[in-house]
Amino acid sequence: MPLRRVQLSRQGSFARWVSLGVPLLLSGGLLVVVGLHMGASHLPIQELIVPVTTSVGIQVVFFVCAFWAGRLARNQNQYAPIVSLSAGYCWATGILVIHYGGKWRLLRADSRDYVPFTVLILISTLVVAALIRFGGPVPPKN
Repeated sequence: MPLRRVQLSRQGSFARWVSLGVPLLLSGGLLVVVGLHMGASHLPIQELIVPVTTSVGIQVVFFVCAFWAGRLARNQNQYAPIVSLSAGYCWATGILVIHYGGKWRLLRADSRDYVPFTVLILISTLVVAALIRFGGPVPPKN
């Protein structure tokens, strides 16, 4: 039985985008809770619910916004929204990982790491934006 590939075209609807992605993100969050609980047994499930729910919430918000940002990039060659969205996603999930990784002693991190991480994300975003801006026009896709 051949696998059926799901492909979102330019005409893909927002409802289809959400109906495919959000259930995957929610089930991924459930797997993360189970995996963290099994891998780090000192973490009770009750303590994992808030950070994993926050993480899944961040993913859903950025996933929903990516629909429109991707459309702008494909149809109008406007890449600033998708670059900003990607940077925001990396920053939000990175701060979450630094915070809870340090709190649970899975990482050697604390609140002093927030500022260097934020600076790293800002520099990376500016480099990508400059490459897109000054790298020449991107020809539209037919």
